[in-house]
Amino acid sequence: MQWDDLKIVLALSRKGSVRAAARRLALDHSTVSRRLGRIEETLGLSLFERTGEGLKATAAGERLIQAAQQIEDDLADTQRQIRGHDQRLSGPVIVTAPDEIVATLILDELADFRARYPDIELRLSMSYASADLMRRQADIAIRVTDEPPAHLTGKRVAPYVEMYYASRDYIARLAAGDLREGPQWIGWPDASRRSHVFAESPFPNAPVAMSINGLTSYREALARGLGLGVLPCLLGDADSRLARLRGCDPRHVSDVWLLTHESARRRKSVEVVMNMLSAALIRARPLFAGKRKPA
Repeated sequence: MQWDDLKIVLALSRKGSVRAAARRLALDHSTVSRRLGRIEETLGLSLFERTGEGLKATAAGERLIQAAQQIEDDLADTQRQIRGHDQRLSGPVIVTAPDEIVATLILDELADFRARYPDIELRLSMSYASADLMRRQADIAIRVTDEPPAHLTGKRVAPYVEMYYASRDYIARLAAGDLREGPQWIGWPDASRRSHVFAESPFPNAPVAMSINGLTSYREALARGLGLGVLPCLLGDADSRLARLRGCDPRHVSDVWLLTHESARRRKSVEVVMNMLSAALIRARPLFAGKRKPA
């Protein structure tokens, strides 16, 4: 069995369907299905069961997945050790970060950075998920978390503070008692956190009119006067269409961390990107903390 076969098995286990695995591997779904059949025929075992919720690994499949994951980890570790000796200021550096941090802060730094380091190819991946630095999905991660993974190295660079916002017109109509339906919240799918956050607001009993999963659309819904909501101060204070709810204090909900793997940090190109990101994030501490408006 070849490593390409194991990559098929890993993609199927992680994505849960042939089509999703094919997209992940940049292959046609019929190719993935055919290769899975060939692997199972070679082994004389069924590796996955098809259920209403997608593919589920059999006992034999689980054993093969664990072995494949170990091989993948070993290969990634070898790559990191080799790349750790790279002192060139060139090549790709992959950074994963929340979209609002990249759009609000990091993009402003890139023109100067590219002028200074034209041979470094910066690859930005907008994500809130925990990209696996161990498996080389990223070299550097900006993450909002209370406790970063123990195997990563880095530092806390800023507080992550939220506040209640609405459009300026919505707040004016709310103050004048001119909202026919009364105050309503724009929520998000995590109902447990949502109920806790709204309960601490001036309008704990206001209904949730809609839920939106995605900060860009969420902010736009607030700006268009569709209700009250919660945003990180970094995002809410930067939008002139929005205003804070009066009588509320910003809420420190987590921290912003700049993280990498120790072996990746030894690469000179990763080091200079880390330094650029660190400086930008530290300068923005007052914005993260909701202590001043952007210029």
